[in-house]
Amino acid sequence: MPIRRPPGTILRILLLVSAWISCPTGRFPAYAAEPAPRTAEPALRTAEPAPPAIPFAPFSPSASVEVAQSDSSDPSEPSFPSTAAFPPAISKARVAISDLRVYLEYDEDTSTFASWPVDKFGRKLPADQIARAVRMGLALWASVLPDMRFRLVNRASEANLLVRFGDYKSSGFGDAGGRAFLPTQWSTLDPECGRKRENRGPDGSPCEEWEHNIILMKNGRWAVKGADYRGNLEVYRYFAWIFDPAHPHYSKAGRCRDGRDSSAAWSDACVDFRRAPGYDSLQGVDLASVFQHEFGHALLGDHTYNDYECIDYHRRPIVSKDKCTRMYEGGFSSLFPGDGVDGWWNRRGIFEADAIRLKRMGYRVSYPVSRATIVLTRPGGAFIKTSDWREAQRAMIWPLQAKPLTPAQAKRELFVTELRLDSLVAGP
Repeated sequence: MPIRRPPGTILRILLLVSAWISCPTGRFPAYAAEPAPRTAEPALRTAEPAPPAIPFAPFSPSASVEVAQSDSSDPSEPSFPSTAAFPPAISKARVAISDLRVYLEYDEDTSTFASWPVDKFGRKLPADQIARAVRMGLALWASVLPDMRFRLVNRASEANLLVRFGDYKSSGFGDAGGRAFLPTQWSTLDPECGRKRENRGPDGSPCEEWEHNIILMKNGRWAVKGADYRGNLEVYRYFAWIFDPAHPHYSKAGRCRDGRDSSAAWSDACVDFRRAPGYDSLQGVDLASVFQHEFGHALLGDHTYNDYECIDYHRRPIVSKDKCTRMYEGGFSSLFPGDGVDGWWNRRGIFEADAIRLKRMGYRVSYPVSRATIVLTRPGGAFIKTSDWREAQRAMIWPLQAKPLTPAQAKRELFVTELRLDSLVAGP
């Protein structure tokens, strides 16, 4: 991502094992108050609603486009003309997503820079799970963008977007993060940039991958299937245990130090955070939601501004329960800058704040109608299917409140585990 976090911030995050997602920072009005719950949670059901019929027409840069009218009676929702010239700021992006062909690059070949994604224990992610995560990250956006079609391809020569996993050191992001480009920066794919060495061309000359239609992803600390049923209450308890100022849980190279004093010496006489409850079950950061975030930059640009974080290293206690579900005008946003917690839990989805930004940029948007069938499940087999993102959010429960779920809510919450796009996606 184009704007980098200060090196000190990234170092703290690497040392304190928070899952950082480092990207550019946007500026939008801060969300001022917690939203009131809108409606009750939906009843579990098995009947699949009929998907909406949304026509698709190939896009050409000179064509005019019909912009979706808001279906909300909320006076704060922006209004849009029924027809308008397509905004130049996203003309490149819209051409690209009308026929998006994505190549995933990761391997065990030491002669290339790309490497195989692993979980936080260093275990390789199965190839089908890597593909599932990237496909889901794309499908989330495609579910509300009538002009988006995508497929995964088997050769870089067939692609117009490359997603490369590697042990990135100097590209401006930290552990469990990535870097994309902005809507105005879509260009011609050059897979040779960074193929052998980070930020270098085949002849060793400098190049920046994100200037050549390449999205970079760190190779470490990911989960896909292992993140399907991770709720924010569980993750909050995990991080609260690690950062509890009354107990020493910081760790470095097999040693640890008292969490009450950042200047304390490293020693062998304190409790390693790897003994935290839930440490083994939390296999890594959700690759699907983080890739959704990264591709969101290629659609929308900078972050959705949010002025508070669940984890604040300058405060005691470091973890604030009342801020562990960040909100904004329209609720949560997939484009919030990473705060070390978001990527660990149930945040796969499209939210009103994202839909508002898409509309303001000039995309045609179907939200809250989903062009995909959204499948939400929970352990034990209960599930619902819906084509309405607001109903999906009610089933997830946490988007209705700016705090972690109660234990009773955590037993009822559902998780987005599949999007059935049918004809909207081609390829494997």
